[in-house]
Amino acid sequence: MSGLFDTIKGAIGDSMVDQLSHQVGGQKDGVQRVVAAGLPMLLAALQKNAQSESGAGALARALDKDHDGGLLSQLGGLFGNSQQQSTGEKILGHVLGNRQSRVNHGLANASGLNGQDVGKILASLAPVVMGALGQAKKQQGVGVN
Repeated sequence: MSGLFDTIKGAIGDSMVDQLSHQVGGQKDGVQRVVAAGLPMLLAALQKNAQSESGAGALARALDKDHDGGLLSQLGGLFGNSQQQSTGEKILGHVLGNRQSRVNHGLANASGLNGQDVGKILASLAPVVMGALGQAKKQQGVGVN
């Protein structure tokens, strides 16, 4: 998954971190810490969910239906978009479930941001992670198991 992590990190870039920082009050250092810790955490949670047959099937269906990777070429308009934010919140609900508030709290403590801002950042990152997975699945034939 390190290649996937590098793809996502490269797609986000400094301008996207700046946009996220603007959304949460301009605290760029805190946003960078959330992104740095949040991306591998989201990838690990997706990987864990995909270990079960039902989780892998649900992930494959979501990638086929909604996350083909096209989003990665449109990141400039993504952050702050309420529809994408809602999509990200749904993804987090599926991926993190009842651990979501604990994750937000832990990342808030590590970043100096509040839990609500961390939730916004993670909800913005979740569709990007799914888009990168969908792109890898489509382009490289990567499976979800």
